[in-house]
Amino acid sequence: ETLVTFREKPALLAVAYDASVTRQGNTDSRTQRILSQAPGVDAFYGETHLQVKTGAGQAFQLRAVDGDVSKFPFHIAEGRFFEPGINEAIVGRGLLDWLDLQIGDTLTLTLEDEDRHEVTWTIVGVYPEPADAGQRMMVGLESASKLDRHAAPYTYYLNLSPNADTDKLRVYLEPNKESDL
Repeated sequence: ETLVTFREKPALLAVAYDASVTRQGNTDSRTQRILSQAPGVDAFYGETHLQVKTGAGQAFQLRAVDGDVSKFPFHIAEGRFFEPGINEAIVGRGLLDWLDLQIGDTLTLTLEDEDRHEVTWTIVGVYPEPADAGQRMMVGLESASKLDRHAAPYTYYLNLSPNADTDKLRVYLEPNKESDL
């Protein structure tokens, strides 16, 4: 029954997408233009990771996302999803437990290798995070760019239409062996 449940609801395992694409040399804006015109792609969002630390020196990965995340079936175990454009976050259960935090608490972070900029987020929800024993946090890229103004997605997650032709999509995204995506 467990396997059937996870197969029917992959978001319970933090899989809220149908496909993923990574970029190498293309810019974020060019990649977004390509994906917005890709056949069979209903929605997409980009993601980058930042190594951050608390004031006490506890380091972990921050997932900064940008795009139409509302079109993806993220499973929120407690609370709600963060609002874009403001400093709200959702966290893995492992991070809450490790840092002894609760929904409604704030968390101030800096980049792991520099202390110049601090950003404070309010924790508004908990999501299943399978990586790093759940010790991760997800925020909007706009708020994460206050830590690193050069942060840009390199991985993009796609929501495909039910009748998407994945072979056609693959050829569109990678028309030759030297393609960037």
